[in-house]
Amino acid sequence: MYPDADIRLPKKFDQNMLESRSKRLLDRCSAECSESFKTLRVARAKLAAFI
Repeated sequence: MYPDADIRLPKKFDQNMLESRSKRLLDRCSAECSESFKTLRVARAKLAAFI
């Protein structure tokens, strides 16, 4: 389907491993997003205090 997307998976790659990797990635993205929103809220509060 996508010839350039040649992804090599371990021979013993199973559903549990896939779910585990997906969960870790989702958790990391979630944490980064949460951190960004905190920064944004702080910046918004500082701006409101300045005005």
